Amino acid sequence: MPTNTLDKIRHSLSCVAVLFGLLG
Repeated sequence: MPTNTLDKIRHSLSCVAVLFGLLG
């Protein structure tokens, strides 16, 4: 489902953003 895919992508981007924030 497109919605599910977009949600997964947004979740992944959020996780990456958090990781980058923690790394510096």
